[in-house]
Amino acid sequence: MTVRVAFFGDVVGEPGRRAFAHAAAHVRSNNLADIIVVNGENARHGSGLHPAGYEELRAAGADAVTLGDHALDEGKTFPIIRDPDEPLTRPANLAEATRVLHDGQAFVRLRAGAGSLTNLYVATVCGRVHMKYDATEPFDAVDDAVARIADEHPDALVILEVHAEATSEKTAIHWWAREKHRGRIVAVVGTHTHVPTADARVEAGVGSISDLGMCGGHHGVIGFDSALAHRRLVRQARGN
Repeated sequence: MTVRVAFFGDVVGEPGRRAFAHAAAHVRSNNLADIIVVNGENARHGSGLHPAGYEELRAAGADAVTLGDHALDEGKTFPIIRDPDEPLTRPANLAEATRVLHDGQAFVRLRAGAGSLTNLYVATVCGRVHMKYDATEPFDAVDDAVARIADEHPDALVILEVHAEATSEKTAIHWWAREKHRGRIVAVVGTHTHVPTADARVEAGVGSISDLGMCGGHHGVIGFDSALAHRRLVRQARGN
């Protein structure tokens, strides 16, 4: 059975939630995909995901929602991440998230709309290059997630999200997936930088792109107010 998936990059704030709702409605009304997945980690005012934002994304058409380095920014969402009936997944190798969330889902099995379960899963790992959080080795995390998913469903296929800054690291994980997990991982998609890349490809049955881009406001800096971004960058450059 062929399953078509639309995977949307980081939703940034209220404008991003509206943008995702508009795009998801277009996908549904034109029968462009069977499953919609979206990264919602910036849906709460640009940092984290609140329960109301999660429900808004789900109501707009998201069959699954993923998180990244801001997974712990909103504690009210923790019970949702821990709920096996909710398609909300945390990064598999974000060390603090593993400690805080314990059994919070590191991968989810996808449903085709409101229909039956498929043999398709989505899992997220965080990169380490130029990132400020504590994450375990992403290559090991990929191996572990794939092994756990295969134990749950022997015929499972995996869409791997790599939430990372460096395109080189994302590409390296794609090659790792292609060489070590061919036939299991079917796509490696990058998120986090909010800027779409022009390196989409399918090789040896594995699709990849370094970054999907974002759902957010066009005027600004990666979805944020330009003046705020300027102040942050200046403070950082001055060591403040």
